Amino acid sequence: MNTKKPSHYLSISALSLMSVAAIASLRNLPLMAEAGLSMLFFYGLAMLIFFIPSALVSAELATAYPQSGGIYTWVKEAFGERIAFLAVWLQVAKGFVWFPTVLAFIAGTLAYMFNPTLSEDPYYTLSVILIVFWLSVYITCTGHKTSQRITHLGSLLGVVVPAIFIITLGIYWFFSGNPSHIDFSKDAIVPNLGDFHELTFLATTLVSLTGMELATVHVQDLKNPQEDYPKSALLASFIIFGVFVLGSLSIAVIVPQEAISLDAGVVQAFSGIFSAIRMPWLTPIIAAALVFGALAAVQVWLLSPAKTLLVTAQNGTLPPVFQKVNKHGIPVSILITQGIIISLFACCFLLMPSVNSSFWLLTAIRASIYLIMYVILFATAIRLRFTQPNLKRPFKISGGTFGICLIGGLGLLSSLFGIILAFFPSSKVPMGSLLTPELIQFSAVLGVLIIPFIISSLRKPSWQSKPQEPASTPELVTLP
Repeated sequence: MNTKKPSHYLSISALSLMSVAAIASLRNLPLMAEAGLSMLFFYGLAMLIFFIPSALVSAELATAYPQSGGIYTWVKEAFGERIAFLAVWLQVAKGFVWFPTVLAFIAGTLAYMFNPTLSEDPYYTLSVILIVFWLSVYITCTGHKTSQRITHLGSLLGVVVPAIFIITLGIYWFFSGNPSHIDFSKDAIVPNLGDFHELTFLATTLVSLTGMELATVHVQDLKNPQEDYPKSALLASFIIFGVFVLGSLSIAVIVPQEAISLDAGVVQAFSGIFSAIRMPWLTPIIAAALVFGALAAVQVWLLSPAKTLLVTAQNGTLPPVFQKVNKHGIPVSILITQGIIISLFACCFLLMPSVNSSFWLLTAIRASIYLIMYVILFATAIRLRFTQPNLKRPFKISGGTFGICLIGGLGLLSSLFGIILAFFPSSKVPMGSLLTPELIQFSAVLGVLIIPFIISSLRKPSWQSKPQEPASTPELVTLP
């Protein structure tokens, strides 16, 4: 990253919108609509104890270590290369379970264009996941530049426009005298705090708010990072809170709770209101837009984790086979290996009693994996303030050691609590199966944690890559 002063400064609003783009996702709306009005409690609490601390900590680390590498560089400075590789691996591993959920969203939405009942067929869902995913892998390996255009257009037509649409229609539905399927009483806001199966929605909320560190690479482009970044983070918090809450409420108002489909809930809401206003022909159109937006996200995030692993592989953390690229500079071996693992996780849709339960289980696994990475992130920020106290930090959490311990500690504890909660399935989603979901989740998370240490123990000096061509080191990224 360039440490020189920029020729022009980034505005507060521009950085806020970057954060919104990195985090806001319509796919999360049906999941939180299941919580009913208590989503207000979960989102408010998650913003306070996790989202804001992660934004502040990420900004301090990004400005203190402006060189490329992101979390790999930060953790390596604090805990050494092994833990740094673990942190990177957890970022990549999150994608193993993220892809099946976003592809299931595509499958469920596509079903509403042809036959809505297909959205509950696990074999249909798995087939769409595998076909779309491996087609995307092929397109990525060929190095087609058109994916960039698909991404930009898909983000606009498949995310921004539908988000405005669903919130507007939800407000219209509510104030037009149509029946509301959500309890708006005060008692419905606060969940049963003694029931872990109810509190598990907090883990889902935490992971839906991950990704704030993605925008922090631009903190030094602000005119006054110390004053402007907190304003930007606060503005982003309000926008993200509004999109998630109003969007989830719109679905909860229109679709009965017991009928909400976690993979097709967004198009469900559109279908319900379009039918009510006698314009059902609009449903396939909005479904196509949602699919387009999700496909754009797949194209964006498919290559990023692979290139992140390529960087660590060239540092000698992975065998030489994973250091090879094709003529387009694409790490094909990593992509194919990643694809096989993702395909195995997608088979979860055949193990669980319903598509909804599979979707929930994959989301819980994703939460567990990624929140462990955030535990490392918060611990890194605290440790570096003690081990490198004199390092220049253009943005610095105020309050000295007490301030960093308070903010970092709050984020660390909330991440740990979220990991625990993720192992308690929601009582509102049937999870019965041949294998208990907790056992599947524990095995998956344990396997993900063990793999990088096994790789590190097998590491050989010959794995160190010889300099080939000056390729830019990609910034580490997070998945929405």
